[in-house]
Amino acid sequence: MEVTLKLSFSADDLEGLFHALLATGLAGRDTPDSLFVDTSERKPGADWFDKWSGKYKHFLKADWEGGGWLSVNKGRIVKLSKPQYDLDPARFLSVVESLPFSVGCAAALYPQWTDGSMGEEYLAPSFGDMHWPLGWGCFFRGEGHKRLCSRRWLEFGPWRLIQGNNDTSLVVFHDLRAEAATALDQARAGHERMGISPAGGFIQTGYAYASDLKGKYYPEQRKLHIVVHGRDVPQREMLDACAARLYQALGPENPLDNIMYVFVEEDKANAHLHELWLRDLECHVFREGVEIDLIRGYNPSPQKPDWVRSLD
Repeated sequence: MEVTLKLSFSADDLEGLFHALLATGLAGRDTPDSLFVDTSERKPGADWFDKWSGKYKHFLKADWEGGGWLSVNKGRIVKLSKPQYDLDPARFLSVVESLPFSVGCAAALYPQWTDGSMGEEYLAPSFGDMHWPLGWGCFFRGEGHKRLCSRRWLEFGPWRLIQGNNDTSLVVFHDLRAEAATALDQARAGHERMGISPAGGFIQTGYAYASDLKGKYYPEQRKLHIVVHGRDVPQREMLDACAARLYQALGPENPLDNIMYVFVEEDKANAHLHELWLRDLECHVFREGVEIDLIRGYNPSPQKPDWVRSLD
């Protein structure tokens, strides 16, 4: 199917990624028709990339008339738009798996999601950092997977997961052949679980904690133990715990490998077990005075939506 492809990428070396995307021809391969450097339009010559690479202060954008555009915001993001792109997930993955990115997002294929023609203006979650709002897919490579609560999140979400080379994961949120309303119905749950949301699994830049994560730190284990009695653990608190683990919120003097939730009530522990397991957090319970690890031996199977099963 031919679509307007809109992608955004995070990377350690944004200019290297920009150059790699040029080589793919996704937006354009030869001299662009127009070039914008910060606030000024420049005449692009054959050496346009070498001439302006590293010379802009904030923004560089190359535009190929009718062929798409490619831009880089210094220190932030690389974005592109490609009209009339023949979208096939496996073929798309074969292109992006060779690129030096960490996290990527593909914008919505349907203008109806946001123009009000379906009775609402859908505002999808995003990854922040100037990424497109979540649309038909997102993708991770190598260290970019660390921005998720755990690798388990990929296997157990309400989406289609396709694995590629170079430790690349492509998440597809809906059947790409579906019409706009059906596609949105399929994508909503995946967007919430993947994007920045209280129940989401993506750990954003500049994370703002909603919980104090009060517990006892055990330096020999490099773990924080949080005792749970008479309360539920919200999924947002679990996300806080994952962010604390990723960003080492206890500081360099208290290295943090994981957070252990220790429940006094076994029914509460069992009710939280799956969500804690998904995030690779620990779940223990006191049973007749003995502390039991409920994660050990827990081995659930993914339950995929019907549309995913029909495609797989």
